Amino acid sequence: MPEELGPDETQILAAMLGISEMVGGLSDLQELLGTVVRIVPQLVRGDRCAIFSLDGRRGELRCEQAFGPDMEQVKYISSLVIKEADIPKLAQKVIKQRLPAFIRDALKEEILPAAIIQRLGLKAMLIAPLVCRESVLGIMILDDSSGSRYFTSKEINIVIGIATMAAIAIDSTSSREDLATERARLAALAAATNASFLVLDPHFRIKYVNSLGEEMLGWKREELVGKLCSEVFRATDTNGIRVCGSSCIGQRILWGENVAGEVHRLSFLTKDGRRMLCDVRGSAVRNSKGNVTEIVYALIRTKLSVTPMPVRQSAPIEGIDELKEIVLGSK
Repeated sequence: MPEELGPDETQILAAMLGISEMVGGLSDLQELLGTVVRIVPQLVRGDRCAIFSLDGRRGELRCEQAFGPDMEQVKYISSLVIKEADIPKLAQKVIKQRLPAFIRDALKEEILPAAIIQRLGLKAMLIAPLVCRESVLGIMILDDSSGSRYFTSKEINIVIGIATMAAIAIDSTSSREDLATERARLAALAAATNASFLVLDPHFRIKYVNSLGEEMLGWKREELVGKLCSEVFRATDTNGIRVCGSSCIGQRILWGENVAGEVHRLSFLTKDGRRMLCDVRGSAVRNSKGNVTEIVYALIRTKLSVTPMPVRQSAPIEGIDELKEIVLGSK
């Protein structure tokens, strides 16, 4: 039979599972980070903890959340912004090498600016990088204000594990904010060029449609999200042949074909059962590894009748190249 977990192990396991569930259902990053800085000291017998996010472009660490027994010190920590240039030893080991650092004597090892060490009475500290997708997004600092104490290997592993969860939460929030910003830019450009656009996942399920797309196709966004594009719009070419599957733009993108510059005249089924003829372009949104994470269709309604007619060559769509460039530049 497996060895029964003792009280300490049970508490640690419960705390880490709780944090993991919060990350999975993240709604408020600051609330999660605030919970983390309060829980960690209880698990590793410290009494002060702070999480700093890293701004790589500015080369600085900014405190996001702090916890400790002295409220004045917590306020001071919460206001800190530390330049990487002022902490070369810490930056080299924790940020560049992505390794945790155990500091036995903070003042002697000059790991942080002397003014901060003296103000907080820092002695022994544990500093862990917040790593997600091989990038350092910040650091977690833990110590005991009552005096120097050493952290066991078990405690260090606990802190590293929780720091990783915090990093995932920061990365997830940042990705959502970046995506929201890019979609706002796309929506503004689409409005300027009178274009509708659909965003699909790699399985061709609808993730987003802008307001122009809602108006043109007759569906509300909440009615479309999660549904298969092929089941909703049943797109056909100018000969009335279904294009969903092997001949659709999205499938060709996933196969690695270069569809840049191609304009396809397709007929989409609207909510009220009519057929809407559109000029369509497709683009891929890729992550840092080059994998397709989203497929974006830009649609402009043609001035032809609703009945599709064969078209040999489509006229260029004003403004759509800029739209494609923005999509391809998204991460």
